[in-house]
Amino acid sequence: MEANCAKKNLQINKGALLCICIQNTGSKVKILKETIENTKLNFKVLNDSSLIYKYEDKESGHKSETKYLMYIVKKI
Repeated sequence: MEANCAKKNLQINKGALLCICIQNTGSKVKILKETIENTKLNFKVLNDSSLIYKYEDKESGHKSETKYLMYIVKKI
């Protein structure tokens, strides 16, 4: 399902940027990168970086940290 969503979003005009921020869990990152590579379209990777999203609910005291990948490509 995620691969189908990525394929649909890859149908962009030349020069367009696509910014994807996904949870870095399981095989999601691998699937994303393979899907982009397998399109055989020309994309230039502008950003491939990790970040941690920190959430805190002060009322309940609940805290969590989630790993994400920020991936930005430009269609050339």
